[in-house]
Amino acid sequence: MASSPVTHALGHGAEDILAACRAWRRWLILGWYDFRLQHHRTVIGPLWQTLQVAFWITGLALIFGTGFRRGVENYIPYMATGLIFWNIMSSCLSAGPQVFLRNSNLILNINGPLSLHIFREIVSILARSCFQLLVLVVVLPMFDSEMKITALWAIPGVLAILLTGVWVMIVSAIIGTRYRDFKHAVNSFMRFLFFASPIVWGPIPDTIRGTIALYNPIAHYLEVVRAPLLGQMPSALACTLVSLCTLAGYPLMLALFHRTRSSIVF
Repeated sequence: MASSPVTHALGHGAEDILAACRAWRRWLILGWYDFRLQHHRTVIGPLWQTLQVAFWITGLALIFGTGFRRGVENYIPYMATGLIFWNIMSSCLSAGPQVFLRNSNLILNINGPLSLHIFREIVSILARSCFQLLVLVVVLPMFDSEMKITALWAIPGVLAILLTGVWVMIVSAIIGTRYRDFKHAVNSFMRFLFFASPIVWGPIPDTIRGTIALYNPIAHYLEVVRAPLLGQMPSALACTLVSLCTLAGYPLMLALFHRTRSSIVF
């Protein structure tokens, strides 16, 4: 991969990402192909994603709806939006450590940017999420939570989740390639993180729930996308912390990627 003076000044990590951005058609097509392959020869195809989330929301509402609706005005839409966007974030976190390992044959035999495989994975995750979001088309009107103009503020929130997903997946892919136990540690932690995030419960001020939500970054990422969809504005604290987390990770990722890109061992 040829390097220009500009990309050389920025480092090998930035050069790799810029090269992947220029090859956007490749990872867009490959990501969509990966998504379609998951439902190859099924009867209803990607609509299985919609049904799976619908069943999951129904089960969580029946089990947790009574005990955890305290502090939440409209529980089912609150929990449904939280679960769908949690799926995006958890997919990025759990897939990250395995991205380079799963594509090791392509990486070893085809000269190309490593981050292309990250973008490919994110496209597949995003395609899956689009079908899961269809559930909200039914859930929100059913429980008198129709989308308002404030829903447009969810777009920056979704972009923040995806941008954060890029640097998180690159960092975890580098670590996961070097330490093969890392993916198992992440998968184990994800189970705890689900219950430690305000997905099926609402944060109540001056309680343990409120304290957990305050110091849990996932809670703030959920708020910046969930609040606008439910007709509210996210808090200034959530917007500030999400912006900082999204931007602060890139210098760390670029520095790590610059140091390790040429020495990643499969």
